[in-house]
Amino acid sequence: MTKIENRQPNKLTAYCLQGGGALGAYELGAMKGLAEKGYQANVVTGISIGAINAAIYASYLPPSEDKDNVEQWGSVIEKLESFWQDVTVDVDLFRPPQWLREYQPIGEITKALEPLYHGLNWLNQCISRPYNPGMYTLDWKTFLPFSPFFCTALCDTTRLRNTLEKYITRDNLAYLNNKDKVDRVRLTVLATEIKNGKITLFSNFDIKDDDVNSAWNVSSDEISIDNILASGAFPPGFPMVECDGKEYWDGGLFQNNSTRTAIRSLHLMAAELDTPNLELELFNMSLYPSGQEVPRNFFELYTTTGELRFEEKDYIWEDIHRKTLEYRKFAEMVKEKYPNDNELFSMDGFKKLNAYREINFIEVKLEGHNSDPTMIEKLLDPSGDFTVFSIENRIKDGVLAAKKALAEQVAKAPKVTTVTTKTTKVKKTSIKAGETVKES
Repeated sequence: MTKIENRQPNKLTAYCLQGGGALGAYELGAMKGLAEKGYQANVVTGISIGAINAAIYASYLPPSEDKDNVEQWGSVIEKLESFWQDVTVDVDLFRPPQWLREYQPIGEITKALEPLYHGLNWLNQCISRPYNPGMYTLDWKTFLPFSPFFCTALCDTTRLRNTLEKYITRDNLAYLNNKDKVDRVRLTVLATEIKNGKITLFSNFDIKDDDVNSAWNVSSDEISIDNILASGAFPPGFPMVECDGKEYWDGGLFQNNSTRTAIRSLHLMAAELDTPNLELELFNMSLYPSGQEVPRNFFELYTTTGELRFEEKDYIWEDIHRKTLEYRKFAEMVKEKYPNDNELFSMDGFKKLNAYREINFIEVKLEGHNSDPTMIEKLLDPSGDFTVFSIENRIKDGVLAAKKALAEQVAKAPKVTTVTTKTTKVKKTSIKAGETVKES
């Protein structure tokens, strides 16, 4: 079981999880690496597969007042690992089976031949695509004559609903949506409403309309399985999902980054807790890091345009965050110049600006064997690769990337110089009348 430490009392942590299909295994690895270093999230936001990871994580992480019930709720990382085992397609034509690889000589040979397995894994991908036992099957209606005139999706996601209900039970949802638990994880998943084209925030806490961009809808009642499915309903593969009489598709169609939501959630939770000297930090799990190679042919053109569409754009919100901090500093200077009863200070905008807090942004980048896929893998689209070989490697890569990101943060931190003062001990001596004291 992955060791989970208690939350730090003076720190709020947010995990921002992107969409990317099978690349979401990397997010599991990153969260596992952070958990091993004692990190837990107070706020989790997600899109598509990131929404699924976020929902399972938030459902099983006990609040600090329930820290003695960790065994009852189960290890959050173990639950995520179990989910990913259920959605992994057990097709591995070239490597020896797992039980045989545990025998040391076979395991060493397999590890030495891993580059060869990587190059041949595209064959496993081709076989595994039409069917995922924990996620989808091809919809039989698509095989009927004239199906393009009445079908809107290629797959049936009933299996994904069943898998989610296995891991996010009614008890989990009741805990997650219990607003009396101030210290519960704040969860937000994002989906795109089809009719108006706006992003919708499904949250288990209250995000008021005037606190977010007008291009967004807000649903802050309760998180449901339908909300999570809606966030991952990517067309034309997965069907649209109806929530409260409205149809939704994948949140990644609007944007594949929930940094703005995570920033707002951290501030709302900080204001609710009202703890002095509270530090805020945000981990961005980048499945599509910014920057792509210039395409040299039509094949690369196809893959590059897709990656640019879904790449991490957190730098936009980080820049806005830095600008807002500058405005807050200006507001503090204004407050020092005018008397406290000035009507300017009672304005809602001034109060919000003055309450704005600094956030430490940490990016966990996708690295390892999936950061440099072969041409065939790019054409097949790594986000649909749920084969054993790829999922195992993505989890390992995520663990390493999280620990690397933490090490870089330590290296960036200002060094504290410790000044050691030599203390001379003085021996006290009691002198009686008539005695002489020798000088040393």
